[in-house]
Amino acid sequence: NGVEYMTSAFMLDTNQSFRSYGVPYCVNVPAFVSTATILTEVWEKRGENYLFEIRKILYEILFEALRIEKNTQKRHDSYSKIYPAIEYINKNYKEEINYENLALLCMFSPSHFRKIFVKEMGVPPTAYRENIRCEVAKGMLISDIFTVTEIAEELGYCDIYHFSKEFKKRTGYSPSRYKKSYLNH
Repeated sequence: NGVEYMTSAFMLDTNQSFRSYGVPYCVNVPAFVSTATILTEVWEKRGENYLFEIRKILYEILFEALRIEKNTQKRHDSYSKIYPAIEYINKNYKEEINYENLALLCMFSPSHFRKIFVKEMGVPPTAYRENIRCEVAKGMLISDIFTVTEIAEELGYCDIYHFSKEFKKRTGYSPSRYKKSYLNH
């Protein structure tokens, strides 16, 4: 039917700590990372009325997700011809990109598909995938839970050097420097 949904499950148990699970990260939504960090801090401090504060933060996350979904739906209409490929890349950004398979998803020849993708997205599919990987890496780096090596492995890079090169190309910083500069602010 083509319907997608997002779900999350959690239990507010006073004996548990978010730290054991890590701070959540979201592709292309750095605001969620900072909100999740605030959520973690409120939970860990367990100050007066902390459950009320937790509920408030969870509602903020929900409303932001709904706002993003509404805006995403509008954008999908403008590039609906290549949407199947975009959706595939968004879900499978850890894997290598195969132009022939993406073109088949959109019912185009590989060369025509690439031309349309670049026209609509401003970059080829491989660069689009690298941009997603970079955004996910940013979230993982600022969560301060993962090492650079773990992030490279998690994102499907063959080695840490390739990951560092791609990350620096997009941000101007090495992953370690990016992490350090964020944590010092």
